[in-house]
Amino acid sequence: MKIWMIGLCAASSLLPLAQAHAEDANDWRASVNAGATLYEQDEDPQFASLSLAREFEQGFIQLSVSSVRGGVTQGVLNAVPVNSETVSVSGGRSFGDFSVDGYVSLGQRRFDTEVFERLGRRVTINSDGSSFGIGGGLSYDLMLSDTVIASPFLAVDYDRIDIGRAVTLPGGDITTIKSREDGFTGSAGISLQTLFGPDARHSFCVNAAFVATSNSSATRSGTGSGTISRIVAARNVPGQSDEWSEVGASASFALSQDIDLNLNANRTLGFAGPEATSLIAGLSFRF
Repeated sequence: MKIWMIGLCAASSLLPLAQAHAEDANDWRASVNAGATLYEQDEDPQFASLSLAREFEQGFIQLSVSSVRGGVTQGVLNAVPVNSETVSVSGGRSFGDFSVDGYVSLGQRRFDTEVFERLGRRVTINSDGSSFGIGGGLSYDLMLSDTVIASPFLAVDYDRIDIGRAVTLPGGDITTIKSREDGFTGSAGISLQTLFGPDARHSFCVNAAFVATSNSSATRSGTGSGTISRIVAARNVPGQSDEWSEVGASASFALSQDIDLNLNANRTLGFAGPEATSLIAGLSFRF
């Protein structure tokens, strides 16, 4: 509940800005997204997010609230299922073809009851956890033609996350461990976008990136579509340094003058542990 109150307070802080620009049409954008992260040989968490953005001539500021439900990824020790909520504030500005963006996020995590089929016993973690993230990125747009844009990018993130694990002691007793994982992640890649349709309002994009992290349990996606796909990348298992690649594709279709349908798919290649595929669909509304 606390994290939702933070989100409401942050949203209320945007109201003076809304009133100051009430005469501007289509400068606000509300979005709703939902999807799942598919892990190989593991449970698949589902997630959803709501966001409100104010767009300026040279940039934007956005508030997002997201929720992830269920799913665990097994490691050397048994992971405890976790539900989480996160509030994120992000923004960016363009300087011609050069763009800078950044974000900060704060989340809470609630650990569920773990069921051990081989022992027929249940374990409950009574305490909650938290998460924190901050990062930024740079990109440069290269116009290859009137409708094709290539955008190389760099990004750096820092993440701190509490994870819960259930372990069996030598005597057979079951106990729980809550530990804090943190680390830095860097990514470098490129996206290739093509515009099509009436007034070039539809788009299709493919992207690829190389990602390196100091902790695979506290890492952000290098090619994901916004904050939501990065949140579910966190593994509820002990982490290690790692390097891998990511590939993705996204599409946006204008359903009307003010409503867009957005689709995204993202896949890890060479991640230490189960590979992950994030699938996201959503609608955005301009007003």
